[in-house]
Amino acid sequence: SALDSPRCSAARSSTSMATRQLTARSVSPLSLAVHPNLLIGTDLTSLLRRGCSARLPREKRIAEMSEIGWQVDADGVRYPPEPWELVGDFAVGVFLTRELPPGFAASAPDGARPLRIAGRFGVGVRAVRYGSQGVLAYDELLVAVPLWHRGRIRVGIPQIWVTSEASRAGGRALWSIPKDMMIADRSVAEGHLTARYRDGAGEALADLDAVRGARLPGEWSLPLPTAQSLDARVVVSSNRVRGRVSLARTRWSFGGPLSWLQGSRPVMSVAIANTAVTFGARVSR
Repeated sequence: SALDSPRCSAARSSTSMATRQLTARSVSPLSLAVHPNLLIGTDLTSLLRRGCSARLPREKRIAEMSEIGWQVDADGVRYPPEPWELVGDFAVGVFLTRELPPGFAASAPDGARPLRIAGRFGVGVRAVRYGSQGVLAYDELLVAVPLWHRGRIRVGIPQIWVTSEASRAGGRALWSIPKDMMIADRSVAEGHLTARYRDGAGEALADLDAVRGARLPGEWSLPLPTAQSLDARVVVSSNRVRGRVSLARTRWSFGGPLSWLQGSRPVMSVAIANTAVTFGARVSR
C-alpha cells in the first residue's frame, strides 16, 4: 500500500527523529497538533501530507500527533506525561466506617495514619466520568481515605478502577495509585445518574443512583494532595479540583472488593459538574 512505500517509511523515520529532538526541547503536543510545520519542517510536513498521512483520517492524524511525548510502561501501554488536565462529572458519597479498605496498609506510605471522626474512619467513594475535553476520557470509581502524613492532611487511594488502559498505566507509573480495570455502564437524565460498575471478570463493584440537589454558591477550588505507596515506591502529589458543587442524594450498593462497604449509608453526598482537575502539578518521589 502507499503507506508502506519507501517514501512513507523514510518520512516516518524522519518524523520520529524530529519528534525525539523536539520532545527534548519540551514542545507542547498541542502546538504540534495545531502547527506541525513549527516542529517537523515545511518540506517534511508536505511529504507526509502528499504521500502518507493524507490517506489517514484527519482525526487519527491529530490524535497521533497529540500523543507525542507520551510515555510507555513495561507492557507497552502509552500514557500522558504529568500533569494531567481532566474534565469530568463527579458523584461523591462520604461514609463513616469502623474498618479500613482492604489494601490500605499496602497503599499508604510508612507513618501515614488514617483520620478518625467520632471514632470512625472517614471514607469517600467517588464515581467520575472524565470527558474528551481533557487529556484522557474514561470512567473512574475509587475509595479515598484522608491521611495524616508528614505533618499534613493528604488523601490515600487504596481502591480504584478505571475504564482506560492509559489511565491505569499512568496512575501506577506516575503516582503509585493502584488502578485496576473495570467496565462501566452509566446514564444521566435531568440531573439523575444511574451507574453500574463491574470488574474485568464481570463481578459487581458498585451500583449507584444519584440525584443532584441544590447548588452551593460560587465555584469551589479544592486541594486534593495524595500520598501513595506501590511496590515500595512512595509518591506525594499536589492536585486540585475546581467546579460548581451541588448537594446530592445518593444510594449505593457494593459487592466484590467493595463488599466491606455494603449496608453503609453516606452521611453526605455531593455532585460536582464539569469539574476541572489538575493531577500531578507538583510531585515528590
